[in-house]
Amino acid sequence: MKIARVLPALLLVLCAARAWAAETDELLKAASGAFEAAQHRKVIEIAAESDAAREGAPKLLYLAGESRLVLGEPAEAEAAFRAVLQKRPQAQPARVGLGRALSLQGKHEEALVELKAAAKADPKDPAAQRALAQAVVAADQAAEGTKLLETLLKAQPTDVLAARLLVEARLKAGEVEE
Repeated sequence: MKIARVLPALLLVLCAARAWAAETDELLKAASGAFEAAQHRKVIEIAAESDAAREGAPKLLYLAGESRLVLGEPAEAEAAFRAVLQKRPQAQPARVGLGRALSLQGKHEEALVELKAAAKADPKDPAAQRALAQAVVAADQAAEGTKLLETLLKAQPTDVLAARLLVEARLKAGEVEE
C-alpha cells in the first residue's frame, strides 16, 4: 500500500529527470554547433541558459570558458573553468583551460601549478604539454619552454601549434638562427 502512494511521485521525478536530460542535451548540441561555427557570444548565452545543477552543465561551462579565451576574456574564462572543476575536479581539459586563462592574466605561478598538474596527470596529452610550454615561455623561461616544445614535437611531429610556439620561444630566447 505504501508503494502505491510513492510510485506516482517516483514516476514524476523520473519524468522530470528525463526532461532535464533532454533539455541539457539540446543546449549542449546547440553550444557545440555554435562553438564550431565560431559564434562564441552565442556559446556564452547558451551556457548562461543552463541550470548549473544539471549534469550537462560542466560541458557547457567548459565551452563557455573556451569561448571566453577566444574572445580575449581570460578572467571570465577562469571563472568558467573553476566552475567546471568544482563539479568535476579531474576534468583535464578544464584544468588546461584554467592554466591558459591564468597565464593570459599574468598569474604565472598559479598557471604553472595547474598546467604541471595537468601535464603530469596525462603526459601524452599534447594540449596540456603545449599549454605548459606556452605558460613557461610567458613566465620568462623561454629556454625551458623551448626544451618542452622540442620534446613535444618529437612525440607529435605534425603539431603545427607546437611548432609555431617553438619559433616564438626561440625568438624570445634570442635564438634567431634556430
